[in-house]
Amino acid sequence: MFGHDYLFASVVSADYIDKDALSFNLDYLGCTSVQNACLLTSREAKAGLFIYRPSFNERITKEAMDIIDSHIDNSLYNLKRLKKKKATI
Repeated sequence: MFGHDYLFASVVSADYIDKDALSFNLDYLGCTSVQNACLLTSREAKAGLFIYRPSFNERITKEAMDIIDSHIDNSLYNLKRLKKKKATI
């Protein structure tokens, strides 16, 4: 379909106040699926992770947004570490 490159993407939402739902969506559905796809394709995959980040409203307060942003940052940091490990293998 795209030559010999493996292309895939995962789309997840960070529009959760509940920390368990946020962790499940970002870490498991998003980051873990990217990691698993890279491992299954012998780390030759080109992957994208698209994260829907909510905007402020009466439900998403400044404090909730700080937690969401922190969790997004941590998830992306873990993916960057995976990419660095890939480069050294």
